[in-house]
Amino acid sequence: MFSSRVFFIPILAVSLTASVFGFSVDTNEEQKHVDFLAAYNEQPARKRIAAIAKLERSKDQRSIETLYSVSTRDPDPEVRSRAFFALVHCDDEYGYTAYLAAASFKKETEEGVKVEKAVRLGALRYKWAALNELVLFLHSLRWNPWQWNSYSSTSGYIAAGDPPESPGETTKPVPPPPKSGYPEWQNREPLRWRSEEELIGLVTKTINGIAGTQMESRPRIDQEIVKWWERKGDLWLDYDRQLRAKTQAKAQEVKFKDVAEIRAEDIRPDAVQNMLAKNLEQAKGGKPPLTPLAQRKLSGPEDE
Repeated sequence: MFSSRVFFIPILAVSLTASVFGFSVDTNEEQKHVDFLAAYNEQPARKRIAAIAKLERSKDQRSIETLYSVSTRDPDPEVRSRAFFALVHCDDEYGYTAYLAAASFKKETEEGVKVEKAVRLGALRYKWAALNELVLFLHSLRWNPWQWNSYSSTSGYIAAGDPPESPGETTKPVPPPPKSGYPEWQNREPLRWRSEEELIGLVTKTINGIAGTQMESRPRIDQEIVKWWERKGDLWLDYDRQLRAKTQAKAQEVKFKDVAEIRAEDIRPDAVQNMLAKNLEQAKGGKPPLTPLAQRKLSGPEDE
């Protein structure tokens, strides 16, 4: 069993130490947030994906926290993946974005989105939080009671497939790509893998890209990576500290939130889809479904 000393260094080093820093108030950023809520709340998944483009390259704390909330709370996997993509490309002077992105990856339970988030962690400016969660995830694969034959057959998720904008259209609908400033998102296809080796390969490739290692996907590689991280984790934590220190001269005081404190009550995905997702969760747990939609007052997603 590996030592927990490096893996569980308090997040204070990443987030709360950054509480002496802050974001400048920008009226344009606040307006972006208002426009996003108007385009996102209680809309179908296709429109919620398009709305996320309004928060791309955000710099204000509220918008970054909003993207984190959508990436963890939206019932649609494609929307969560899209929000995470926008999150990791947001401004990150102090490491707060990296902290939230790592937390979002850790909380994800849908296999396809989980791996997409893992790959996108490579875009972050601060490295420790991402590397720490990637190593933990890779190590967990050994102890997870997955049956790989069935797991590989259900990897990923199906994107697109929206109905025509106007009912009665006879032509096959071809939805336009989401409006995004990132070419790699246009006409994308969700990640696919067919075996444990391919899955591990996706994760190790991301670690290689972040840390400059040259690891391969092979049996027992998770144990080697754990030992490597026990030796190198402190160095990457110090790298983030030094990177953050460069901003101290121009920092403003503000307290960043712990992920447990981020509620985002103003985020309201499509009510019907959210209820269907809850019914599915109830069924998986062997519980009776919730009150039928026609007899239940619909509301936004509940806080954890």
